[in-house]
Amino acid sequence: MRVLSPSPRGLAAVLHDPTVFALVLAGVLACGSEPGQIAAGSSGSSSATDSSTSAGTPATSVDTLTSTTDGASTGHVDGTSGDATATAGDDGSSGDGTTGDDAPMCGPDPLPMPCDDAAALGPDDGYGNEVEIAIDVQAIDNPHPTAPGPIRIYRPTGVDDPPVLFFSHAFGATTPVPYYDETLRHLAGRGLAVVYVPYPLVPDVDDDNLDRYECLWTGFATAATAFADSLDLTRVGFVGHSFGGGATPEMARRAFVEQGWGAQGRFMFIMAPWYSWGEDYDTLPDDVRTVVQVYADDEANDHQIAVDDIWNRLPAGMEKAWLMVRTDVCDGCGLSAPHGVPMTGTGPAMNDQAVLNAVDRWAVWRRIDALATYAFEGDPSARAIAYGEDDEMGHWVGCGGRAVRALEHSTDTPILASCVAPLFTAAARCENADPSYPGCP
Repeated sequence: MRVLSPSPRGLAAVLHDPTVFALVLAGVLACGSEPGQIAAGSSGSSSATDSSTSAGTPATSVDTLTSTTDGASTGHVDGTSGDATATAGDDGSSGDGTTGDDAPMCGPDPLPMPCDDAAALGPDDGYGNEVEIAIDVQAIDNPHPTAPGPIRIYRPTGVDDPPVLFFSHAFGATTPVPYYDETLRHLAGRGLAVVYVPYPLVPDVDDDNLDRYECLWTGFATAATAFADSLDLTRVGFVGHSFGGGATPEMARRAFVEQGWGAQGRFMFIMAPWYSWGEDYDTLPDDVRTVVQVYADDEANDHQIAVDDIWNRLPAGMEKAWLMVRTDVCDGCGLSAPHGVPMTGTGPAMNDQAVLNAVDRWAVWRRIDALATYAFEGDPSARAIAYGEDDEMGHWVGCGGRAVRALEHSTDTPILASCVAPLFTAAARCENADPSYPGCP
């Protein structure tokens, strides 16, 4: 088992503790109208136009929070211990003679340098591949007092009243460039309007987590009001990563239960979530199509957090799926599954795993594309892709063209791995709670 050395202090230590900040700078974390098009749009240049204003401060950390690591780690679902890592060979083997889906749950230690985007074949059926629709990016102010920058709305040009996707980023990624910009442009290219709201790192308030949630929601609601005449709020999705993944059910509850959004289709896509501080998730409508996606080599967030804080709190009748992404290796490079999988670019932390490659296209883009199509159009073939029944992750160009390791998926029992001792454990929840959070001393 690979072990990191987290600080026992709370979230504010990221900026105020020199040791933790050094970990941030070292890049400890994130070492990371064809089928599927939601709305018809006019064809345009593949290069997008950007009318956004320059505002906000580039993040100096990428979702690096602090925590203790007390509490038991979860075991591998394949029956192996937490030490079941493998050393990868150049032929794509895991080091023990197995390849692809026969390899252990965990990736090699250390994870190899990431493959470039040409190392594996991308999807070719409309989910996860490129669409040449020009994208316009607009920026408006967020009236929340601690907002660190403007709201950004990625819109497909020539598409009237597109469905809306509200994106909650990982801690520290207060500007979409470079972390998620390619993903947001891809989703807008599928015919969605995508709203990105930055929240503060360390707001000058007593309840940091609550303030970040309020900042996110104020931004989302402001965008919905500002563009009410040109967005379809009857078809709505919420997507989040890490801190933003933990925030996603609460954002969705406010939208779907309190505001009535998504009456013609709604979904949540939650990636590697941190703790979730919302309430009454059992009141979410059963028709919120939901996917929780975790990464086998996540060095930040214990998979048990996603179970306790989200999966087990959702309505029993909700149609949901759990997806596990695993590392695979070919010719010395990796399609790896650390915490930063959803990020396609690196910031000041210089995380060498945050690149655009087949993991992004197959595990993230393809599944969100398909989930949106299923939620908004009811397409059963899209459901199979979104929920992992179609578990394909593409094929290598090298290594004899073998298949990349498939997704693990379940619709009833979460799949867990303990490849790394994570910075944040389920047992440390109350150490990261706001002072006023009920149920924590």
